[in-house]
Amino acid sequence: MTINIISPHASNYFGGMEVVTINMALGLAKIGVRVRFFTRKVEETTDVYKELVSKQSENLTIIEVPVDTSCPLPDSLWATFYRISCDFGIAAVPHYKQYSDADIFITHLSVDTLFVPKDSYKILHVHGNPGTTDPLMEAAI
Repeated sequence: MTINIISPHASNYFGGMEVVTINMALGLAKIGVRVRFFTRKVEETTDVYKELVSKQSENLTIIEVPVDTSCPLPDSLWATFYRISCDFGIAAVPHYKQYSDADIFITHLSVDTLFVPKDSYKILHVHGNPGTTDPLMEAAI
């Protein structure tokens, strides 16, 4: 089985979603699942991400997607996360198409789902339940 995990912020931001995606990738690879981990290419990465990179193997491949330098880094605001996910998604589409042979794509932010090839199986791993939604979130879900 091959699973593509999409985590645009995991390389440079340390929060719950990033820890979950990294641990998911490590755990799945450890039990023999082939994992491709898509994240943003940045100059300065977190220690947790560096650990993930050090554990690449036959079952764990990291695909760092370059994003335009005008794209901000995370600042804990939803508007910024959405902007990053959109910029990342646009840049990642060719990579997703190249690796569309995966059994499933797993996203952890609803907006990231918008850029996965339409004919691919998708799982949205929701981290909590927002009290309100917005049009972008609704479109993604």
